[in-house]
Amino acid sequence: LIAIGPQLAAMYLEASTLRSLRKDNLSAPWWFKPGAPLVILEYRVGVDIGQLPEQTQQVPGMENTGIKVDYCWFTVGPARFGVWFLGYPPEKLAKEPLRRLRLNLFRLHAERESIKQILRLVAQKKIKLERKQDSAQRFQDYLEQAITLLSRQQRDGLPQSNILEVAQESEDRVTEGEAATLQQQLLFIRGNLRHRLKQFVGEDGKRIQVIQQFHIQEYVEKKVMNNQTITISGSTFQGDFAVVAAETIQNSFNHVAKSGAKPEMKTALEELHKAVAEMCKQLPKEKHDQVASDLEVLSKEAVAPAPRRKWYELSAEGLMEAAKAIGQVAAPVITAAKSVLALLA
Repeated sequence: LIAIGPQLAAMYLEASTLRSLRKDNLSAPWWFKPGAPLVILEYRVGVDIGQLPEQTQQVPGMENTGIKVDYCWFTVGPARFGVWFLGYPPEKLAKEPLRRLRLNLFRLHAERESIKQILRLVAQKKIKLERKQDSAQRFQDYLEQAITLLSRQQRDGLPQSNILEVAQESEDRVTEGEAATLQQQLLFIRGNLRHRLKQFVGEDGKRIQVIQQFHIQEYVEKKVMNNQTITISGSTFQGDFAVVAAETIQNSFNHVAKSGAKPEMKTALEELHKAVAEMCKQLPKEKHDQVASDLEVLSKEAVAPAPRRKWYELSAEGLMEAAKAIGQVAAPVITAAKSVLALLA
């Protein structure tokens, strides 16, 4: 369930898109994107859980609710997700405070994930904004509403700002190229809104990590490189890769290289990474992210102590389908994927 987001989003997009658009391949995968999943775990303090994980952080200011609130990030397989631990006294279940807190955590999470996805799509130029267009005005209206909601100190009597400060830790970051592109894309927005967004982000970008490492400010002209480089065992692949896809492929190979997998598996996965990197040069850019994601899942499962067959078979199938769509030039992907599957079998 934790890892089902991309597949569920793809199925929802297909089910909610006009057949005429699907038939003519006019829809794009980024129209409907999954955010990070969220888990809420309620427990009786001192009864159900003896000790919380070391990396959990407690939310201050919750004393009047009678609920102990902690937050922690976990990684399971290819998925990374946040968990809220809500502890209540064993002698009395505080139903109403728990319900309010639960609803607010989900609302806050959904709002944060939405604005993160929107800003990332702007940074990647999938959402194109131009001054004086209706779409640009709608974007500014959305941005102002989202910032207003997320900037509240209190919500339903709960310290929303404290919750945000704890939840922001260790989230996704964008590359320098994405950051500069986003600055340029948002140059047209109203001055007061740009100032509010800068305040919301915080001086070090901590409030919303999708725009970590830069501040919303007047754009200082700099060259933004479109070409991305992927290095696999001394072989360099350079091209017009989607930024996130290039990072995913690189990180996936690095994970394999550092793993304790058998030499033959590492060799097979190395060949697969090289073949996928080469294939991406021929694929439409909007397909890069999905291919990179399939490669990452297959690789993580292949080097895991107990690989899950359904996961790695589904990912391998996705890679081979992408390869078949562009013909003989991507044949090495199919060969390499089959080699990995044979070793897993």
